Amino acid sequence: MKRFFILSMILCVSLYCIHHTYAAKTKAELQSELSALEAEIARHKELISQKQNEGKSLARDVGILDNKIKASTLEIKAREKSINNLSYKIAEKKDNIRVLLHKIDLEKIGLSATLRNELAMSDKNTLYFLLDSGSMSQFVENAQKYDNVKQAVNESMTKISANKSDLEQVSIELSDSKDEETALKKQTIIQKERITEDQNEKKQLLIETKGQEKIYTTQLKDREDQAAKVRAAMFELSGSVAINFGTAYDMAKSMEAITGVRASFLMAIVTVESNLGKNVGKGNWKEDMHPTRDQPIFKQICEELGLNPDTQKVSKKQWYGYGGAMGPAQFIPSTWILYKGAITKVTGNNPPSPWNTRDAFAASSLLLKDNGASKGGRAAEHIAAVCYLAGCGNASKAAYQFYGKDVMAIADKYDKQIEILKP
Repeated sequence: MKRFFILSMILCVSLYCIHHTYAAKTKAELQSELSALEAEIARHKELISQKQNEGKSLARDVGILDNKIKASTLEIKAREKSINNLSYKIAEKKDNIRVLLHKIDLEKIGLSATLRNELAMSDKNTLYFLLDSGSMSQFVENAQKYDNVKQAVNESMTKISANKSDLEQVSIELSDSKDEETALKKQTIIQKERITEDQNEKKQLLIETKGQEKIYTTQLKDREDQAAKVRAAMFELSGSVAINFGTAYDMAKSMEAITGVRASFLMAIVTVESNLGKNVGKGNWKEDMHPTRDQPIFKQICEELGLNPDTQKVSKKQWYGYGGAMGPAQFIPSTWILYKGAITKVTGNNPPSPWNTRDAFAASSLLLKDNGASKGGRAAEHIAAVCYLAGCGNASKAAYQFYGKDVMAIADKYDKQIEILKP
């Protein structure tokens, strides 16, 4: 039995070491490639910063868009490297779990044999077992055997307990790594959409100006016409009728006066949520919503609003988790109900509706305020955005910072459009 135990442990550890050595080499190569990509991304971002300080011109704005597209493309490549790195980490954690489970199984086998010896001694009656020795030397030897068995049992129990504790810790680390991998994949989807938007903006800019600086300069001077275009431009929303940009800004500005959350920042959050919830209208509460956390509350919300929950659409379940988000702000029912009373105080709608645009803006603004966005400053807004989109528990984790960067970039774009609207 002991020989089997030792051979099993040697085989298990050897296989783990071979895999771990290979993974370490691969991770080192990935890290080197990742560092090179990050340096190239930083270079493009520096070029963007330099061009933003130049006088406004067609060449400058096209250059900014070109570098944004290149930087975003490189960031996607870097994120893919990080995902590969995480894949190795996940595989390593799974190997650790297999080794620990094997160690626990082997220890249990050894413990069973030891317990059988102890039970055999106990069945004879310990005192009888010790006294039926024939001689003093045999008595001492039997007593020592009994103590050894008890000590072996205690040692096995201690090892099993320690291995189980290690197993729990590795299992937690595995879960965290999987969550991080999911977040990175979601961010890749979002960033690909941003690249498409920048490419379309560049294409439209060149079409409108025919690539000529003179035409572009004339367009800049036509401020009133620009303001009209900005105000009339559609502000896309998930789960609600699209409104024009001017209406969205007026609504966000009114929320800013109440909560202190900057209008352009609030609009950026709603935009990101709408992008994440593009499949709204395809989901059903019974199929896509968390069954215990959200379904009962969703039914209650629909009843209060006089809506049929079976026909009221919500966001569809995704590969990375439950759906069930409602309206432009993409609130899940269990979060919406927490803000229900506060929303009514802001909008006067009782009960408030997740599918009502003003109620949705109010809900987002209130949650962002609770996340610290009303403190002011980009750092506070960045943290509030990550909290809003990924949970405050992930606000300081590197893997989730893209959410904040994405929101801040959209807010900056809206600031430029809002500036055109000002008299």
